[in-house]
Amino acid sequence: MPLRLTSLPSSCAALVLLFALTPSALCRPNELLPRAGKTIVAPIAFTPAQNWEGIDGSWNTFALRTGSPEQQVRVLISTASQQTWVVDPRGCPDDTPTNNTCAESRGTTFNLETSKTWKSQGLYDLWIESNLGLTGNAEYGFDTVGLGYPGEGGLALEGQIVGALAVKDFYFGHFGINPKPTNFTNFTDQSPSFMTTLRRKNLIPSVSWGYTAGVPYRFAKVLSSLTLGGYDSSRFVPNGVSFPFAPDNERDILVSIQSIITDISGGSTALLPIPTYAYVDSTVAEIWLPVDACVLFEKAFGLTWDPVSELYLVTEGQHNQLILSNANITFNVVPYTQQSGQSTKQDNVNIVLPYKAFDLTAKPPYQGINKSSRYFPLRRAANDTQYTLGRTFLQEAYLTVDWERQNFSISQCKWLEGAASLLVPIESANGTSSSGTMGGVATPSNTSSKVSVGAIAGIVIAVVAILVLTGLWAFFHFRRKAERERRIKLAEEEAAAKKPGETESSKGDEEQSNTLVFPKAELEANTPVRHEADDGTYYKPGGKGGVSGTSSSAALVESDSKEREIFEMPGDMPARQEADGRQLSEKDVIRAREERYNGVDPALTPISPNTNNSASDRSPVSPNDRSPTDTLNGSTLPSTLSSFGRRALVQPSDVIELNQMVSPIDSSEGSHTMMFSPLSPITPSDNSPDATRRRFSYEE
Repeated sequence: MPLRLTSLPSSCAALVLLFALTPSALCRPNELLPRAGKTIVAPIAFTPAQNWEGIDGSWNTFALRTGSPEQQVRVLISTASQQTWVVDPRGCPDDTPTNNTCAESRGTTFNLETSKTWKSQGLYDLWIESNLGLTGNAEYGFDTVGLGYPGEGGLALEGQIVGALAVKDFYFGHFGINPKPTNFTNFTDQSPSFMTTLRRKNLIPSVSWGYTAGVPYRFAKVLSSLTLGGYDSSRFVPNGVSFPFAPDNERDILVSIQSIITDISGGSTALLPIPTYAYVDSTVAEIWLPVDACVLFEKAFGLTWDPVSELYLVTEGQHNQLILSNANITFNVVPYTQQSGQSTKQDNVNIVLPYKAFDLTAKPPYQGINKSSRYFPLRRAANDTQYTLGRTFLQEAYLTVDWERQNFSISQCKWLEGAASLLVPIESANGTSSSGTMGGVATPSNTSSKVSVGAIAGIVIAVVAILVLTGLWAFFHFRRKAERERRIKLAEEEAAAKKPGETESSKGDEEQSNTLVFPKAELEANTPVRHEADDGTYYKPGGKGGVSGTSSSAALVESDSKEREIFEMPGDMPARQEADGRQLSEKDVIRAREERYNGVDPALTPISPNTNNSASDRSPVSPNDRSPTDTLNGSTLPSTLSSFGRRALVQPSDVIELNQMVSPIDSSEGSHTMMFSPLSPITPSDNSPDATRRRFSYEE
């Protein structure tokens, strides 16, 4: 089906509408997006590294650039921390310049002594996760932190809180996305977190994020996802349930676990005796539950608790059997505000984890083990402050947190291989694009929003596309119009060429009627040769009958195209002589016709000025009268020509026969000229007859 070019302007309008309706399609970090008549900043997608590593399982890590000059490290994501932690080289004392196995297994180390921008703040406790028995300290300071590897275009912020640690409890460093501030001296001198700085600089639309830990057991491994200032809607199934923050800011992302059910035995087995609260935290890998719940897990899956490592170690035989069972474990969670038994279906969220999500490997020095072993990431909690849903849970759950509105959501992950990211910004709660938050409290900022390079690029692409489509439409439109006009003109010319009754002769008559030259009415004769030289060209006489070999040239001069007027002599046909009434002969008819058209010689006789001849000497001669004749070279001549001094009229009945002709050019016999007497008037002679006489055809 041919393309309808007339629809291109509407296509341009559709293209503009498409750009307006899908702003996130071309979004990059720090772009501006239109929302309900105002502009907000686009969220930032922090792309993870390709590494899967860790001593408590296989986890997808993220790359950071720290210090000046930049040092690259790999870290995990912590939803509970507001700081950036890196591993100090003192955490790998056995490493040498040729053997850095320890540093590589910990995501490489950061040497703060080589950083020119490091500003030390001293040695402080790590604080977080102390309720789980994880303790230690770190050398804190301010330094530059950038997202991603060099060349990836990730943003970098100066003066960020960095802690360099060497303890074993936190084997990997982490990137904290909690917006709470850090106090080094007192509660009035607060240092903002990375998230708060992003918001104050108007680099994200709000203090919010979306995160899932990724899985190594689906497809060809699915990377984790972290969106700052929004969420990736392509990674989860929405449920419409909003979870409010808990009042304890150390455990604010709190949910109420209503039930845990497994189908390992072919039925439905409960694994949680009573509902309990749990804190969602990606800093740790395991799921911490009450001991009663852990006992139910042991019975359902045949697990054995190791009191030394305090882990549920799994043998190869158990692992194979559990893989064959392909069991699922379903966590039913609701907002913490719902009392036990009072929740509705609209408030319930089910997160289903396959057994493969619990199939992890522990490596030394994790929990003091000496060799690698498979383990089930379930930990016995001593009290309710330890109930935690760690990274194992976030493999199949997508967590979206809005710190400004003090709520979050938990959704089941959606698994579509090769699905493109679809980032959705979370608008600021105060509705302004230049505000920041600290610990969830909105604070003003003087940073003004600017149109980013990405937004300008999107506008340029849209304008170029519109111009290209408009140019194509104009080109084909005018081309088709010109072709249509050419065809109409050609058809008119063909129609004019096929008019009936029009011939070449009629065209010639038309042209001739526009001149003043009228054809002469006479008998047909040989057409004289005419040389048309209207362009002023020259010719050599040798080529036109001249002397061959001459180098001279002459311009052909042509006379006026108009013929001279014909002056008719007076008179008409001679008076008929009534004679015998015989029928006119052919010669008489010819004579009469030539006399009509060519006239007759006047009856004049030359008179000498010395004589007194009278007019009586000019007597007319009758056509039937015969004058005495003389002879010249055997030819009979009229008597009127025999006398030199007298001239008489030549009558049509007079016959002059010239047997011997002499050319007027060379006076030789046999000349081609037949129109002159033997003695031409060109070479006059005293004895020559009157050469002015005109000969008639009937006299031959």
